[in-house]
Parts: sequence; C-alpha cells; structure tokens
Amino acid sequence: MTEWFETTETTEEAIMAATYRALRAHGYAGTTISRIGEEFEKSQSLLYYHYDDKDDLLADFLSYLLDRLEADLRATTVTEPRERLEALLDKLAPVDPDVERRQFFQALLEMRAQTPHQPVYREQFERSDALIVDDITATIEAGIEEGVFETVAAEQTAEYIYSTLYGALDRCVTLGQWDSLAQTRRELDRYIETRLLTVEASE
Repeated sequence: MTEWFETTETTEEAIMAATYRALRAHGYAGTTISRIGEEFEKSQSLLYYHYDDKDDLLADFLSYLLDRLEADLRATTVTEPRERLEALLDKLAPVDPDVERRQFFQALLEMRAQTPHQPVYREQFERSDALIVDDITATIEAGIEEGVFETVAAEQTAEYIYSTLYGALDRCVTLGQWDSLAQTRRELDRYIETRLLTVEASE
C-alpha cells in the first residue's frame, strides 16, 4: 500500500502522497489543508485551487486509494484460489505491520468513524467494503469450481472473513493490541485450512 505514494509524477499523485504523509503524522483530526500543504512538494495554492476544504480532499484521497486497490486486484498474477485469498489477507492486514502502516490504519479508522456525518466518506467506504467482499467472494467461488474449496455460501463466507479482519484492525487501533492481529490471522488461516479447503487440497 505504501508503494502507491512513491511515484508523484502528476499533481494528483503529489497531492495524494502529501495527504498520506499528513494523515500518518497527524491522524484524521489533526490533518488540515495547511498541514497537507506542509507535506506538498509544490505550491500550496494548488491545493486551494483544487479543493474547497479538507473533507473534499479526503474524499478524493479515499477514491484514489480504492482505484489503486482495484487496479492491483485486477493486475495480480496469482490465480490459484488459496494463494490469492492469502495474498489479499496479507495486503489488507499484514501480520506484523510496521509503524508507518499502523499510523495509516489509525487514520483510516478515524475517517471511517466520521461516516455517519460525512456522506462523501460513507460512499467511499461502502465502495471499499463491496470491492473487497466481492473479490473474496469471487476467489472462493473459483476455489469451489476448481475443487479447492468446499461448497460453501461464498458471499457469506467472504463477509465473515472480512468482518473478522476489520474487527481485529479496529481493536488494534483503538486499544493498541497489535499482537491480536497476528492471532486473528492465525485463526483465519486455521479456518481456511479446516473449514474451507477440501480434504484433497489440504493434503
């Protein structure tokens, strides 16, 4: 995910990278247009030219994240269902995220908490949830068709996996219990091994 902000060839990419750095440094509440401007490599006047306020910019930032995630999912070369599912879990919730990733997770969850009052945020997070659940669902359906996964209700199973991961991330951020993320991943791996994989695939 951090690699999405390494290239800043366009003004949009530079603004998104500056927003990413500001969110990591200050969290959602502490991030302002001015602080994003401090991270911006070009004239701050460009920020005010493109955006009226912080919420407009952050809504675009969320959309940018989702566009990159969607592009990554389409471009993946991993086609074996079990490997694809594990790769997606690693991307969404790495077992031992570094400090940079933890800071960013915190900012995202702070933004998600604003959705009851910010329809523009809610729209993007609804899109995010649908994108991820749809990809997990499609992966499970492919696994069932190939005889790798048991015949399960694919969408409900995808919802369970995603909700479990999200709950673990929320706990990590709000309580600082990052060890619980590794524990949750181990339990999900065990679930996949014992409940989702066919006997033949697990041998």
